[in-house]
Amino acid sequence: MHVRSMQNGIWMVSEFELKKEICEIGKRLYNKGLLASTDGSISMKLKENEYLCTATGTNKGFMPIESICKVDAEGNVIRTNPGFKVSSAMKTHLLIHKERPEMNAVIHAYPICATAYANAGCSLCAPAALEAVNALGCVPFIKKGLTGNNEDVQKLTELVRYFDAILFGDIGVLTFGTNLENAYNKVESVEMYAGLIAKSRELGLCEEGNNTKEKELFCNREKYGFSTKHPLSVCIRNKENKAGCHTCTKQSDRAADDNEILLQEIRRKIFEQLNGST
Repeated sequence: MHVRSMQNGIWMVSEFELKKEICEIGKRLYNKGLLASTDGSISMKLKENEYLCTATGTNKGFMPIESICKVDAEGNVIRTNPGFKVSSAMKTHLLIHKERPEMNAVIHAYPICATAYANAGCSLCAPAALEAVNALGCVPFIKKGLTGNNEDVQKLTELVRYFDAILFGDIGVLTFGTNLENAYNKVESVEMYAGLIAKSRELGLCEEGNNTKEKELFCNREKYGFSTKHPLSVCIRNKENKAGCHTCTKQSDRAADDNEILLQEIRRKIFEQLNGST
């Protein structure tokens, strides 16, 4: 399959070809066992304020082209054919498209091993495979998908800004990429990463939380030309040589660090006000 390219916000192929590509990716996900039956969803930016997406209740391995829907950035339906309805997952897809405008495609899938980690409430953050670390960085975990709760939205928004793949406790795995091929490859990488970590742990070989090794691997990502984001470059805890980042750290440790950061910010503001008043 050809990897589509976008120039100046315009795809160099027709809308029909992009719909066809969505159907092809759906078939590949289905054939690889990365989702089953009507599970999952796919979206793709068509142009400014227009997105193509899969319909709810469609088997992703056998989608007809006419099942692909079109919505705007707010989720309002632009066009659907009779008998097809926009997937409810588009609310989450559109948040990702908004926060990461350079990412033109989003895939929601259910790879078995990675989804098992999600259901267990575990992130994928062990340096178990160089290729997976280079392609993805850490893969964080969030308890639930986008429900409309402000706290959930804030947490998801934070993760979307720094990661290209996220595990959800109730909806599997989300990946996003510059095009559909890129997003699809990340689904495969997440599943391979999860499988390697699981097998390594069975053998007693997996060292989760080895911060020195993680830093070395993640820093090499730029060297090898991987442009995906990861908070090791911005995380305060890692700049201070503290273990972990985001969901890679125990909640109690994160809370303590966050409290200290908040206190430092309060002290700074008080100091600025006192100096300003003299």
